[in-house]
Amino acid sequence: MDFKRSTALFLTWVIATGATGDLFGQSAYPVPEKSLTITPSYSFSTYDRFKNSNRRSVTLRNAAGISAVEEHSFSIAAEYGITEDLTADLTMGYVNSTIEQGRVRGKKTSDGLDDTLLGVRYRFIDEAKYEGIWIPTMSVRLGAVLPGTYETALIHSPGEGAFGMSYSLLVGSYLEKIEAGYYGDINFLLRESVPDLFNGRFGIYKVFLDNFSVFFGYQRVQSLSGSDLGQGTFRDLKEVVDLIEYGFTFTDPDGRSYSIGASNVLDGKNTAESYSINASASFPF
Repeated sequence: MDFKRSTALFLTWVIATGATGDLFGQSAYPVPEKSLTITPSYSFSTYDRFKNSNRRSVTLRNAAGISAVEEHSFSIAAEYGITEDLTADLTMGYVNSTIEQGRVRGKKTSDGLDDTLLGVRYRFIDEAKYEGIWIPTMSVRLGAVLPGTYETALIHSPGEGAFGMSYSLLVGSYLEKIEAGYYGDINFLLRESVPDLFNGRFGIYKVFLDNFSVFFGYQRVQSLSGSDLGQGTFRDLKEVVDLIEYGFTFTDPDGRSYSIGASNVLDGKNTAESYSINASASFPF
């Protein structure tokens, strides 16, 4: 697998596992036909402040007597190339979220199986067929979310624990002349009994020394309904998150990729001001 394909394929995994924890679309690029790619990853996230419904920053200690919330998650993703343009994916994992030095009543740890993600994506435009013209690779994805076993409705719950269906449009392009590229996706997640979500992402990456790259991107996650903090439960918040994501990736001659990425929440409402860091590796077979 060449650097162009393996980098483009891997970047979205890096970004998604280190951002909000909700992985909607994967990459615009399919994995090669009849081949399998395995991607294990680890992510750590922490926060001690949150944005309220007026976008004001509030400390957890002042609002709830909590020093901080920490979350660790481990996942493994598998992608299989059904045809040249059609790829199936499956992601499973374990998550642990803990209140640090909390003075609140109730359970201080929420852990268990993370939400399971599965889907198929189809590439309908291949940029390789339009060399010399700035036409990106484009794919569509249909996915499903199966709820995990962690406890929900807590201030530190890793997710909402709801069934869902996702619909995604994915784009990506590598500009060989300048050894750089861009990626992006638009996703809608329709969920049972909790607010639906919109997710949009765009980023760029630059290649150095043939097999090393750095990336930088912006992401918006927004609930399409729900209530403000204090007016409902933690499962039905009308959450808005604006964040940046950045990191670096190394790809070896055999197409194996290794990466460290991070993300910071810049602004939002009804959401944690979290910082996340993750490490991932991708192994093609």
